[in-house]
Amino acid sequence: MTDPTHHWGFDPDTPLKGASTCPHCRGMTRIEPDAEMRYVCAVCGGPRVRVLGDVTLSGREVEPLKRGDQQRKKRAGWRAAGGVSGAAATLLVVGGAFAKLALGAGIAAAGTAVVMALPLLLLMVWSMSRGRAAGAQLTAAVDRAWKSAARDVVAAAGRPLSAAQLGEALPLSRADSEALMAELAVDEALTSRIRDDGALVFSAPSDEPAGRRIALDDPLEAKFRALEAEQQAAASEEIDAQASERRRHRQDGSHER
Repeated sequence: MTDPTHHWGFDPDTPLKGASTCPHCRGMTRIEPDAEMRYVCAVCGGPRVRVLGDVTLSGREVEPLKRGDQQRKKRAGWRAAGGVSGAAATLLVVGGAFAKLALGAGIAAAGTAVVMALPLLLLMVWSMSRGRAAGAQLTAAVDRAWKSAARDVVAAAGRPLSAAQLGEALPLSRADSEALMAELAVDEALTSRIRDDGALVFSAPSDEPAGRRIALDDPLEAKFRALEAEQQAAASEEIDAQASERRRHRQDGSHER
């Protein structure tokens, strides 16, 4: 199978090949791979979801994609603010040192420059912190969009899908695919089970055999189902947060290298 993270070349003979309507810029645009957001709009750079095969998405992925795009823009703004304030603080400190060493200015003049730089340094630290928080929210929003797409793929199949089959419909890297499968395993909107051959399969509730469903006309069973759903939702939120944190650490590590 071809690596889904490869870059698709632009074909001038068929410029709209594979194009679809972007939920951000509303243009008919192509989708390109992205190291952080998996796939993005080739025009506006907003996060996108790509599914292989004849699957029509429900549209539930649009809201988290738009939220993710908002966080992407906020992060860019905070990073810009941190960069500008850090550069200004550096100029003040260097200017004060130059004035003291090269021009013979008094300690008071150099100290004034340092004092003026302190608020800018604090602004830089605060801006970078806000930028990291926006980045974490961006990752979480993109993960929610892909989970929605995965639900749509399972529902469209009309039958249980193995993790391998679901992975073929969602063109992700192996690491992202494994993380998504782990989140779907506790997703309250899907049913997951281990087959006799050891394969993990996912199915929509309507695809499950009748014998596997819980009869909700029994009050005790209904309460048990509600409690189970709450536990699955809490576990899903925890896995989302852990996956987002791992991705953020990997991204920070790649930036440092």
